[in-house]
Amino acid sequence: MPVSNEEKPAPQIDWFVFLGGCGVLLACIMPIVLAPEWRTAAIGRLFGFLTQSLGIVYVCAAIATLSFLLYIAISEHGNVVLGGTGSPAYSTYSWASMLFCAGIGASLIYWGAAEWVFYYTSPPFNVESRSEQAILWASSYPVFHWGPVGWAFYCLPAIRHGMFVSCLQGAISTPECSLPCDPRVSNRSTAGKDHRPAVYYWSSWHGRHRSWPG
Repeated sequence: MPVSNEEKPAPQIDWFVFLGGCGVLLACIMPIVLAPEWRTAAIGRLFGFLTQSLGIVYVCAAIATLSFLLYIAISEHGNVVLGGTGSPAYSTYSWASMLFCAGIGASLIYWGAAEWVFYYTSPPFNVESRSEQAILWASSYPVFHWGPVGWAFYCLPAIRHGMFVSCLQGAISTPECSLPCDPRVSNRSTAGKDHRPAVYYWSSWHGRHRSWPG
């Protein structure tokens, strides 16, 4: 097979985002590596605070997010079409399949089959393990993660990102998670683009996936 002599375009690397994300990630990892005893106590306290004190905040945020998305869907905003006016590249079924596999497929392989066992053997709210009440939690609690509320947390940023990509068609080369902070969104000067959201997203995404079991 003949090899093309055309030079491939050089990869576009945002060094500020890459190095900034690495710095944030290392700043979080090094104390954990160098002080394992402190790490165990600190993470335990943080986990207890987040789950015991802020659980109601998560529930309220989930309800508010789902309600807001339902409002968008049934209002006149639900008729807004993002993107060009031509025919879509893929059918609705193909898009739904890709979104499902990319958004939740990997999680289902691991956690979808094991979550009910976890809640049966270690139910929340001091429920007795392996009891009838634990069975009730095991069959109902995962719906909060895999049902409409879980997908609402995916959908809200997807709408935001899709809107800005659609509004700036032709003005951007590659979509970034910092796009809503782009000054061009509000018709300001293109100078001083804010990369901080991209740094935060890059470091948190890598930290999350590096801590994933297996």
